[in-house]
Amino acid sequence: MIRFARRALGATLALGLLVSAPAPASAEEAPTQNAPTQDTPAQNAPTQDVPAQNAPTEDTPATGGEAPQSIKIMPLGDSITWGVGTPAHDSYRTDLYRRLTAAGLNVDFVGSQHSGTGADRDNEGHPGWTITQISANIDHWLDAYTPDVILLHIGTNDMTRGLPDPTGHMATLLDRIHRRLPDAQIFVAKVTGLGVLNGIAAQAARTRAFNNGVERLVAARGLPFHLVDHSRTRGVAIVDRVHPNAYGFQRMAWTWYRALEPTLNNTGRDWPATNDPNQLPSALLCLGDKTSLPAYARGCHRWLHKRAPGAINTRVWQMRVTVNGKGRWYTAP
Repeated sequence: MIRFARRALGATLALGLLVSAPAPASAEEAPTQNAPTQDTPAQNAPTQDVPAQNAPTEDTPATGGEAPQSIKIMPLGDSITWGVGTPAHDSYRTDLYRRLTAAGLNVDFVGSQHSGTGADRDNEGHPGWTITQISANIDHWLDAYTPDVILLHIGTNDMTRGLPDPTGHMATLLDRIHRRLPDAQIFVAKVTGLGVLNGIAAQAARTRAFNNGVERLVAARGLPFHLVDHSRTRGVAIVDRVHPNAYGFQRMAWTWYRALEPTLNNTGRDWPATNDPNQLPSALLCLGDKTSLPAYARGCHRWLHKRAPGAINTRVWQMRVTVNGKGRWYTAP
């Protein structure tokens, strides 16, 4: 176990605060079945035993001397962590792994699940699972893999189903993790938002309340807990009701990456900050057939990320469309 608090990172840790198992009772809402280029895995996601791959990617900088100590990271959560939302099922994990290795880290993702196409497919993402289901199994996973860092994104299914007391269940889960692995750094997510659909006002309100509760839980506990805000990944970054599309997962990877730097970076040099997805001039956005967007905006199209009229720091998504034989710009809500 890497004891981060005893390293020379003590001064930077405070910055981080700012920035056999039972089968699931039911699966969370699957992505639209006929959404272009979006696949939905079976709910019993494959768990074949594939060994973790620790070989550095081509983005890893060459270094002399001994390799840096391996940092075991457990991506923990539901289908969003597993990778539902894109055909590759990479979730945020493949992009995050690439960024961390490019920053010079020797990273080992750990977990009993295996999905995606990246260099390290291990994770603890369980499609359809709720906070209490994760909590009921967490001791076994922590004992088996002893992660140094935990990336926790859980609660979406509780929001979808309107289950009672999700904040209380989250408090129980956080305390259980910390009791089991007191030296682990625990990064706790405000969960991603919703897609562009009608009839989601109640779930959106529940999600906002839950995220506010998560923020209070993390603030009350202090280190080694760190708050990570994914709630701004929403709208056209979501393929259906709750699952990010490829662009949404890029945003999640970036948000995790920036949140991890104050804790994991002890080089004295800033980590690479290139390819911030929030600043891209355009992106290929895939949106399912059940979204409330017009038919011509569904499917996979390249959208421009343009500065909003009269605004300095606000951008909007626009695409060029032809309606009744006339071309115009369509702006996403």
